Amino acid sequence: MSIPTPLSELIKFEDLPEELSFLETVSSEFLDNIMFDHYEVGYSNNNKEVSHILHIITEEEFGLTIPGSGFRLLINHESIAS
Repeated sequence: MSIPTPLSELIKFEDLPEELSFLETVSSEFLDNIMFDHYEVGYSNNNKEVSHILHIITEEEFGLTIPGSGFRLLINHESIAS
């Protein structure tokens, strides 16, 4: 297992494509509080498809509202119930 690293080390807002510009509203301080300990990129045999595996570590619930959808993606929701 790797040493936990802040997600802000992996995600740099200036590197995101324009389609994800809505994520700029997320502060880097927020990403500093979310850790990950494993990141892996896999490619298909023909290199036309790519997959990403990311193990996120957090003790608190956090979420991301998907603009215009009315939906919110929640991570670690069960921790609030205990």
